[in-house]
Amino acid sequence: MRLALGWDQIHVVDLDANLDHALQAIHDLRVADANSLIVAFGGPSGSAIAGLEEGADLHLPAGTRIPHAVAQLRAVMRRLALRQARHHWVGKLKVDIDRMEASVDGEVVKLTPSEFKVLAALVERLGQVVPNAALAQAIYGEGGEDRPSLEGIKVTISRLRLKLEAAGLRSHAIRVARGFGYIFDQVEDAGGRGASGRS
Repeated sequence: MRLALGWDQIHVVDLDANLDHALQAIHDLRVADANSLIVAFGGPSGSAIAGLEEGADLHLPAGTRIPHAVAQLRAVMRRLALRQARHHWVGKLKVDIDRMEASVDGEVVKLTPSEFKVLAALVERLGQVVPNAALAQAIYGEGGEDRPSLEGIKVTISRLRLKLEAAGLRSHAIRVARGFGYIFDQVEDAGGRGASGRS
């Protein structure tokens, strides 16, 4: 069963019907979508642990009252949202904020600190114009917006484009909004295949 509760996808798997099939379903769902919320429901003694070990985020015993279940779901969603907010997917590009690392198809793209900060600022506002002042602040820190070096930003963007293209993304993934800043809105790879947005 799939539910909508302020999350992209919530799967509820009933452990009472056929435990082996249910556990396999949890495993398959987790492999297919690492970012969905999987709830194991009911089941015989010991099934809760098995469900959680297969990848469920939460187990609700049979007979759980709806207000209690909703509160539990929202608590888990808050924790997952905080965890997810630390990395971004744009097609096959992953930008990991915690590790300050970008990768394409699992291969790390070697970026300088300034290049990574610019990339992170762009993907965090995917499809929107990121002003030069905001990019300057990303590079130079607090107060950087007061002294934006347009030439420095331009050079950083140019190097970033080359590295992303070498990794398999189109060089015009980052485009200029003249007089304003830059936009990251292209998620096709160099072979022209489209890709989905971040998860």
